[in-house]
Amino acid sequence: MPPATQPLRLDTAGGFVPGAAVAGLTIAAARSTAREGLLYVTFANAHVLDFALNWVDHMVLLDLRNFLVGALDGKALAHLQNQGIPCFAAYQQNSSISQSEGAFQPGSEAFGDMVRLRLALAAAVGAWGLDLVICDVDTLWLRDPGDFFDTHMRADVLVASEALSTTSEDGEEALEQPAALLSPLSTGLLFLRHGAGAAAALAAWMAAAAADPATADHVHFAALARHGRRASPRSVLGRLGARRLGSRGGGVTLASRPGDARLALGFGGATAVGVLPLAAFGNGHTFFVQRLHESMRVMPYAVHAGSSAAGGWATRRHRLREAGLWFEDAALREDAGRFLDDQRTQYLALSLNLSSGWETWDPLAAAGDQAAMLAYHREHLQQQLDQLGAALAMSAVMRLPLILPQFVCYCDVACGKAAERCRRPGAEGMILPFTCPLDYILQPGRLDDDPARFGPALDVRERSFLDHPRAAWLTQAKSADVFPLREEVPATRLMSSALWLRGRLVVPRFAPAEQLANIFEEHAQVRLLRLNDASNMFGNPGGARAGLRARLEHLQEGCVAGSKGAAAAGGASAGAFRTYSLLPKLMRERRTPSLAHNGGERASDGASSAEDGMAADIGDSLAAGAAAATSEAHYGWQGQGGSEGLLPVD
Repeated sequence: MPPATQPLRLDTAGGFVPGAAVAGLTIAAARSTAREGLLYVTFANAHVLDFALNWVDHMVLLDLRNFLVGALDGKALAHLQNQGIPCFAAYQQNSSISQSEGAFQPGSEAFGDMVRLRLALAAAVGAWGLDLVICDVDTLWLRDPGDFFDTHMRADVLVASEALSTTSEDGEEALEQPAALLSPLSTGLLFLRHGAGAAAALAAWMAAAAADPATADHVHFAALARHGRRASPRSVLGRLGARRLGSRGGGVTLASRPGDARLALGFGGATAVGVLPLAAFGNGHTFFVQRLHESMRVMPYAVHAGSSAAGGWATRRHRLREAGLWFEDAALREDAGRFLDDQRTQYLALSLNLSSGWETWDPLAAAGDQAAMLAYHREHLQQQLDQLGAALAMSAVMRLPLILPQFVCYCDVACGKAAERCRRPGAEGMILPFTCPLDYILQPGRLDDDPARFGPALDVRERSFLDHPRAAWLTQAKSADVFPLREEVPATRLMSSALWLRGRLVVPRFAPAEQLANIFEEHAQVRLLRLNDASNMFGNPGGARAGLRARLEHLQEGCVAGSKGAAAAGGASAGAFRTYSLLPKLMRERRTPSLAHNGGERASDGASSAEDGMAADIGDSLAAGAAAATSEAHYGWQGQGGSEGLLPVD
């Protein structure tokens, strides 16, 4: 049983009364762990234990071993201790914190207690003469920030930002201008220098949280940090450029601290507060979407994955995987073991085919035609969804893992809202198009939840999967590009198997799922199958139709780009959005491509039973023609110039 922690002791004003221990952390443990007077602390319960392990991996990689993880329940504590990770029991038995099985919801008893715990611990560490970095468990460190903190010795408190624009210049790692305090702030990453300034800030913050526990802690912090001595607008805002904060401050400015113009005197003038540079300490939008660190040529120190990112822990986890920042991945180890043990294991990898590119986008972007830009974005996003939906269906039916591609977005649209020139308010300088995270396309947390209700779970890998050092076993295996036939070929000229042409595996167009599964099984020596033009490759899913439809529609429910929920959310561009669909063509359209002898199409009434029957007829026709198609020559027909006519145009 974990040791009982000392109850938090507050004075009548809500301030902390320091002692030898607080929230399970002793002064001896804190001082022995700290390095050069600096200590890093994060917290985790069993619900986010994998995030804690990933956080530790990053700390160890940087040789930042002056850290402690506060366990918020017994399961997390036991696992951390078994792994030999420096930790402490930051909870009391049968408390609201220890009994909370998921995330702490603002306004709940557990959330209020967690805020009080964090603030009490921060105050205690400062009273013990130590500087503290306290951060959320989804804040990852990418560089050692020790020297950066040392360059701002006059700062009492440094806080991260949730803004979408910066006040810094390209290549600059200095703090944001004091006006950045007027933008949204993130208390998920705080640096606190021990001393009177930080102590005053924490005491005021604790008092505010005690008086109004229903309000989020970062709201209290922001209001207090902005409460300080006023200064003339010219002294603070005069140097802000076109992509900076502009007029957002409403005329409210703070006096800078003498000796460091990037620090503001907040908390009634008692505390020197600075905002960490947005490019170097990224949030969910500036790091994963804008990639501000790249455009400003700055090496990032940290990223807070949860900041500015909707969708919960599943979205954050997948974003970190996409960025190659998820080290603690059991799936990679399981994949390696399965691949090495089973010589028939195969992986699908979706390669996107887009109809046009920069040459057609650039004139629209230069003209700034919002309607035309949105229309272009919608068209190209649906092209990608057509291919993704087919690939997901193939993966589910064949029970093969799918490696996702890099998706391209031409407008930064979320929940039906887009600012002028397809950028969000505050991100007017964002470069378009951009590589959009998976959560701009679908909800990662719904890929495999509740199969009994939502259909077969989808087994996917992030777009950076093959770049991971632990996936070298797959990159070194035999691979092939898979293409569908360019045209619907007369059934008497087709085999039920595929054809190798110019080093590519060519499969029938709109092939039924069972046929594609047989083809891939016949080529089991090919371990990585790269799917090209997938939307014209996959045919009828057979008996899996209803489950696949439920799963694919479930992925787009809620607030994702272009969904029904997004259009209903309103905003500047909501009226311009139509509903996107992940359903493959044969599951979405009121027609079924036919592989009849004339290569034409015949109408369908849209009913599942009619489509299934037609697909069965197509499969029978393909099988009947197998005997006639005994060589590559049989794949040519009049006007197609032999087998070359089967291949897609390069």
